[in-house]
Amino acid sequence: MRKYACIILATVCFCFMGGCASKQVAEKDSDNEKWGESYIVSEETNKKLYLLEGDKVTNELSEGGCVIDGPEMRYGQAACITADVEIAVSKADEEIKYITVKELKNFQSMKMSEIAEILKPAEAQKGIETNEHFLTYTDGEDTYYIARNWPCVDIKKADSSYISYTYTILANHTDPLEAFWISLSVGYPG
Repeated sequence: MRKYACIILATVCFCFMGGCASKQVAEKDSDNEKWGESYIVSEETNKKLYLLEGDKVTNELSEGGCVIDGPEMRYGQAACITADVEIAVSKADEEIKYITVKELKNFQSMKMSEIAEILKPAEAQKGIETNEHFLTYTDGEDTYYIARNWPCVDIKKADSSYISYTYTILANHTDPLEAFWISLSVGYPG
């Protein structure tokens, strides 16, 4: 009799564990449902991200993308974080990427010049369109740091916020930095 009771108890435990495993799979499936069929979703642990808090979005500077549920930051603040994340990349356009912070493990506020030293962003050039999401531009003594994540552009002049805009409103222009070039030509103080 005891033998059958142990077998029944073991069966109940395995069924319970199987139910828990099914729940975990269902939660992962619900993440895919959240993004739909048009996104490829992956997860990474202890991912290092370099962030710039923009006007409308938090920009990830090392690989590009908009950060969702990230740490609270003020407009223009830059930081390096380590976190467990979920990354959703559009199948139609790899430039469209969303990074959801699942668990923040480390936060370190940084200057843009420090981040640029680490990431070595490309130099922006007027009239030359690029798919780069993090750029620098030097004009005399001034250095500008450009975070470009469709459709938002956030620019800092040294370590101060300079200008932010959405470039979908500039549909007749092919260069997403057109508003930046115009601001420089008219002497916009930022």
